[in-house]
Amino acid sequence: MLIMPWMGLSTATVAIDVVRFVAERNRGARPAESPAPRAERRRREQASRKQKRGSGHITGANRPAWNIWPLAVCALTLVCVFIYRQGIGKDRQVEMGEEGLHYQWRDSPYLPSALNGPVRAVFWEPKSDPVHLPNAVTYYLQHESLSSGTADGFVAAVRSECRPGERIFGEYSLGPFAAALGPCVLAANLADTNPHRFKVHESKPEDWVRALEQDHLDIAIIVRGDSMLREPALRDYFVGTFPRVVATWDDPYAGHVELHRRAK
Repeated sequence: MLIMPWMGLSTATVAIDVVRFVAERNRGARPAESPAPRAERRRREQASRKQKRGSGHITGANRPAWNIWPLAVCALTLVCVFIYRQGIGKDRQVEMGEEGLHYQWRDSPYLPSALNGPVRAVFWEPKSDPVHLPNAVTYYLQHESLSSGTADGFVAAVRSECRPGERIFGEYSLGPFAAALGPCVLAANLADTNPHRFKVHESKPEDWVRALEQDHLDIAIIVRGDSMLREPALRDYFVGTFPRVVATWDDPYAGHVELHRRAK
């Protein structure tokens, strides 16, 4: 999320350096003169330095401001980035359903038991989100805490509830995965459930509801806080048509997941 602000800052810095370089070259350009003796050139340089020192009280007051203004621009840019991360970025994060991920600590089998505690105390954080990323060590530990054990529970729940030919649909990462496990089929072939499709008017939630109902959706995978449920048409359809909870589990990526069936 910080790529674009920093790219803009780098581009502005390079542009400023180029403009200053060209301006200094233009100021320093003088008509070609015939070569002068070395002693004469030295006298001219000394006279020029004395003249600059003599006029320092006139132009020196403005020179520091000219030299440090790029630093002021950089500081202002950093402030804008901070405001974006804390304000606009956070609102966009909530809008996209990316409030935060929660992790469960797992002792490493490769470390002595006496070291797991200190590592956890120093580096471990139980949650993170895409806007406020942790340091590299904490990020690695959080990533390694995710295991396939939860996937086994998900596979068992889907295979125990799905009957051959039934339609299943839900959270963007779990719906296609559940259909690939079999024996269920992905309802209406809706594999791409990115909510941006609604924002760019590529499709409408009402069209999804109509397609799912025409294909007779049997099982809905519902994740509380999922971006799809922010659309009233989809939320009302799932809540009203699939009230029976037949299985639940906690997914490290999606969060608390529920498997719903139609009302009898």
